[in-house]
Amino acid sequence: MKVSVIVPVYNVETFLPYCVESLVNQNFEDYEILLIDDGSTDNSGEICDRFSKKYPVVKVFHKENGGLSDARNYGMLHAKGEYFVFVDSDDLVGRDYLKVLHNLVEEYNVDISVIDSVRIRNYDINNISKVIDDNTTLSSSEKILSKEDALKSMLVRKDLGVSAWGKMYKRSLFDNISYPKGKIYEDMLTTPYLIDSMQSQSLAVSNAIQYLYFVREDSITQKKFSNRDLTIFDGLDKCDTFLRERYSGMEEPLQCRYLTDVIGICNRIVFTENYKEILSSVMGRDKNMWNGYLLNKYLWNRTKMQIFVLKFSPMLYKLIIKMVLQKR
Repeated sequence: MKVSVIVPVYNVETFLPYCVESLVNQNFEDYEILLIDDGSTDNSGEICDRFSKKYPVVKVFHKENGGLSDARNYGMLHAKGEYFVFVDSDDLVGRDYLKVLHNLVEEYNVDISVIDSVRIRNYDINNISKVIDDNTTLSSSEKILSKEDALKSMLVRKDLGVSAWGKMYKRSLFDNISYPKGKIYEDMLTTPYLIDSMQSQSLAVSNAIQYLYFVREDSITQKKFSNRDLTIFDGLDKCDTFLRERYSGMEEPLQCRYLTDVIGICNRIVFTENYKEILSSVMGRDKNMWNGYLLNKYLWNRTKMQIFVLKFSPMLYKLIIKMVLQKR
């Protein structure tokens, strides 16, 4: 078996059929799809079973709820492929998703391959094939990145991201690495270490858009801030220490990643009742990261402006965020 596609499933009955349909219609052979029903309380489990009866390539596992990381780990334990691919159950993939990824690892003899993705907010459920065809492309360029360059690119969101999806991994990379159960920012606690552990010393990247990341209409105001959001610092702090010890020139990329991720959290914090107190705590936990940001060549100008306003006046920042959301 060449490739195992692992799909954690939890209460996604509305989106799951379209995701699986895109996976069973691949221009690729010798692969399996593992649907890991993580204790769903809706009809997701039944949908999984229907697909397994219809398509031999689909295998279903039902388990107690343990979260995304636990479902991925469970899938890897039961997978037979030489390579692992992860897909979120509310997303879609192009017909050449597996083909492009596998061609990259074979052609360049690397442990990890990466393709590009596109965000979609709405799509016509009556014509999924057209949605996929209209939003996917094949490769026009490919490149090889060393470990160091790949890690820097991941931190600044260029060529590859931190997400588990959109990549193909050699199975052996997970011999000593697994996804952390119970963490909500599990990819930051995993992807950097998978890249660092590559025996191939490099990975391959294609600009082929073969992954459609579905952005649900849960707006920033509806997705309320909680203290669990602060666990993002577990991944950021661990990654910071790890990469500074092993690689040079990581200061600016690490600052870029830290500030970009934290700004995302701040955008939700401003809608809490005691937002000024929480912001003060968040921005005061690692003051060095908030210094010299205007000179960071990796930070977008928009992000620099956000940081400037946030530091100057949290109240003004809140008003601007509200205005931006109202125009959407």
